[in-house]
Order: sequence, then structure tokens, then C-alpha cells
Amino acid sequence: MPDTHKIRPSWDTIFASFGDGLVILDTDGNVIAMNPAAETITGFSAESTLGLPLGDAFPKNHFVFEKLDAVFHDGAALTLREMPWAGHGRARATVDLSVTPLTGDDGELSGWILVFRDVTPMKKLEEEMRKADRLAMMGTIAAGLAHEIKNPLGGIKGAAQLLTRERFSPESAEYLQIIVKESDRVNRLVNQLLTFARPKDLNLEPVNVNELIDAILILQKEPLEKKKVKVVREFDPSLPPVLGDADELKQVFLNFIVNAADAVAERHPDGGGEIRFKTRMVTNFKIKEAEGRRPRRMVEVEIRDNGTGIKEEDVGKIFTPFFTTKEKGYGLGLAVTQRVVHEHGGAINLTSEEGKGTRFQVLLRSSL
Repeated sequence: MPDTHKIRPSWDTIFASFGDGLVILDTDGNVIAMNPAAETITGFSAESTLGLPLGDAFPKNHFVFEKLDAVFHDGAALTLREMPWAGHGRARATVDLSVTPLTGDDGELSGWILVFRDVTPMKKLEEEMRKADRLAMMGTIAAGLAHEIKNPLGGIKGAAQLLTRERFSPESAEYLQIIVKESDRVNRLVNQLLTFARPKDLNLEPVNVNELIDAILILQKEPLEKKKVKVVREFDPSLPPVLGDADELKQVFLNFIVNAADAVAERHPDGGGEIRFKTRMVTNFKIKEAEGRRPRRMVEVEIRDNGTGIKEEDVGKIFTPFFTTKEKGYGLGLAVTQRVVHEHGGAINLTSEEGKGTRFQVLLRSSL
């Protein structure tokens, strides 16, 4: 028989190994112990908090501790759900916080134990699910609207084109051309709505990303030169193919090129604007596939420009359908782009600073 006293873990080991954050207070409300999980969840180190009153140990969280005052006076237990938490030098988190009195063998109060549980990932997942539901509903509505608009729109444009054959004053003829032009514009929007609402099945095959981007840049050479935008290529020649639908990926990178060119031309109308493309293999970043299959290596395409950049408050909205910063934009290009990349099992990272430029990192699965 094994000696259970030798294999039984000590309380210090249990305290240090506990997955939730544990903070021990004395009867005066001073911090006397923290486990490593508490340091991670709260964003404060044990070294910086030990011996301090609760409010001083975890500043900027007085709103949370105010709710505990009655507990400390009454000696009861309490659990607070989904409380906003400000950690030291980190983004705000959401925590569940439980407070329980500690009593000694004599039944007297000897302190308090606070249990922190980080529920931020769960809240983000819930928000992503709500967002997915909204997008699905929006897609259904968009498809219905698009079909309802297309038929009368075709009639309006056809009638306007027939009228252009008649003799009208120059002013009336100009109005007819405006009708035709604006009908085409609405038709483009309707087509984008249909693309967003009814994505096609992907035809996946090995695609050389370097060649694909190069082909798009050749087609966009004249518009880019007209806007005085310089293009820099930093392609990895040994890059393996990605597993993708070439037509869909062309639309993805075309959207990035057009948006970057507009931002660069706006900031550098007389030249000096630049779009830089860089491709490389990423071995330390993996996106796990469904059904528990092995992660794949990723190919990264970086699109960096020195254009106008994006306002900080707009960065989180940039992929939202119908959100646009352009006067004549539809707000669907980047929403469709993100959806296509996600359907390829990839991801998009965005960093931007207003007045300095924007960087998109597109990660796609390697076919190898």
C-alpha cells in the first residue's frame, strides 16, 4: 500500500494549482495571498498587491468592490456575475467573482476568499454567435430585397435607354444619362447583396497566391498609375500553393487593392503613396480545422499601405455589412471579403492608425 501522506498534495500546492483565481484577504480586507491564476485573470501580480487593502491592490475596480461592502459587514457569501474588470496594462475583461468568509476552528471569522473566473472568452463567443445570427437574418432579407429590386430596376433602365433615342433638349438628355448611370450603380449594389446573401460553393484547388496577386495588379496597373500609387512586391518564391477558389480569392485581393489605392490617393494626391505586398509561410500560426483534424500550416499575405488609415473607433466596424467610410461606398466589399476568407478556413488581421496607414494580414491554408 502506498503511503497516502507522501502522495497527498499540500494545501500550498492545491492553492497554486487551482484553475480559478484565488485571492485571500485578512479580516481587515488586506490581500495576504494570491495564486498564479489570480495574477493572470486580474492582471495584477502578487508582489504588487500583497499587504494592500482590496481597493488599493486592484485600482480602477471600485465599482465591483462597492457591491461587496454589505457582504464584508454581514459576513455572508455572494457571487457577482459578468462584472467588468480593469487589469493592469491590459484590455478590460469580464469576470465572475465569488466572495466567501473564512472561519477558523473556533468558528470565528479569519478572513475572506475571493474566487475570480474569467468569462471573457465565453462572452466573446456569445457575441460572435449573436453576430452570426444577425448576419444570417440580414442575408435572407438582402436576398429578398435584391430580387424585388432587380425587376423594376431593369424596367427603369430599359425605358431610359429607349428614351435616349428620341430627340430631347441637351438638359433632358443629360437627365436620362443620369438615370441610366444610377440604375447601373444600384444594380451593382444589388449584385453585391446577392453575393453576400447567397455565397456560391467553393471550387477548391491549389492556387499560387503570388501569381494570382500579380495578375490582379497587372489588370489594375492603369488605375493605380492614374492615382500615382506605387506598388512594391515582396513575394516569397518558395511559397507553397494555398487551397482555394481562384475566382473568389481574386475578388478578395481586388477589394483590398481598390480600398488601399483609394486611401493612398486621398492622402498622397500628388504621389508618394505606396501599397506593399508581402507573402510568406507561417509555421507558428495554425488554425485548427473542424472535427479535430490536425492543424495546417498557413500562408500569409500582407497588404500594407501608407494611406489615410482608419479611425480607432471604426476599426472594429470595418467588416460590418453596410458600414462604409466612403461617400459612394456600399459597405459590402470587406464584409464579403471576410466571409470568403473564413469559408476558406483562413483569417484576417487588421491594424491601422489614422493618418499613417493600414495593414491587412490574410492567412490562408497551405495545400501541402
